[in-house]
Amino acid sequence: MLLPPILQLLFTSFEYPGISIGHEAIRLHLFSGPVLITLITNILATLTIVFLFSEPASLEQMKIQETLNKGKQSEKFESCSFGVKTMNFLKNPSFSWHLISMICLAKVAIYASNATVTVVHSAWSQIAFGWSSSETVIKLTNAKIYLGIVSITITLVLFKLGKKIGDHVVLLICSLFILSHFIITYPMPELATLTTPLYNETTHGGCNEIEYSWCGARVGNSDVWVYSSVALMVIAVQIALVSSDAIFSNLLEKIDQSMMQGLLIVLSDAVQMIASMYSADLFTRWGLEPLWILNIFISIFVVFVSIFYFKRFKL
Repeated sequence: MLLPPILQLLFTSFEYPGISIGHEAIRLHLFSGPVLITLITNILATLTIVFLFSEPASLEQMKIQETLNKGKQSEKFESCSFGVKTMNFLKNPSFSWHLISMICLAKVAIYASNATVTVVHSAWSQIAFGWSSSETVIKLTNAKIYLGIVSITITLVLFKLGKKIGDHVVLLICSLFILSHFIITYPMPELATLTTPLYNETTHGGCNEIEYSWCGARVGNSDVWVYSSVALMVIAVQIALVSSDAIFSNLLEKIDQSMMQGLLIVLSDAVQMIASMYSADLFTRWGLEPLWILNIFISIFVVFVSIFYFKRFKL
């Protein structure tokens, strides 16, 4: 939580276009530095998993158990039609596929909302405050560090409380916070900033109406937007993802979790990539309004899932 902002802060002295690394096409600067660190850590994590971790059960034992399970299922459903077999399989309490699907959708929706905020956060801050790229990184990174310290403190203080209230309660509370964020920060006229700094061609800060035709009208309340967004990304979203992970793992029970977790990671990454693309396009064309309306509906879906399946997520 604290390490990524600190690492990002280290690269603020490398102004764009930065310095070349071996080849002119490969340059180290404010934006490429964190990506390079992320790539290296992912490679190290992959090598660690491959060479240092192993499954507790052998592959042969897993195949034997799978064969036995298939044999039992075939004997049980031998006289049933295909439709009945499918329905019985989906209703099998040992799998809880319905609940697994709903918690997956909720987690993916949270990832999509967070990707939206992450994509537009820096650009919006530059427009609203007139900050340069390095100033934006420094200020937002400092805010993330402060809130990271606060969140760690809260976690340590309320550690025992978290064991009592359950992950399903935490997911509901965080989903309500996420929904509240998009409602509070929606650029309504009475909460909007009606004037924005003029565009500075040197720092690329301020309202560039050639690129963002909408920014001369209103961009939203600056202070509320920035601090609420950082709090959302650093605290609410991360806790919601952790709680949904815990619910997901409990629902899987004895299923091969490595495969299911891997599928969920791939799905989450794909959704984040798609959300990043449509977020950038919508923000460039029309600003926050359509993007925030979409995120409000996505957040309402997560709240609905958290409430409707509240008791069934309690494990």
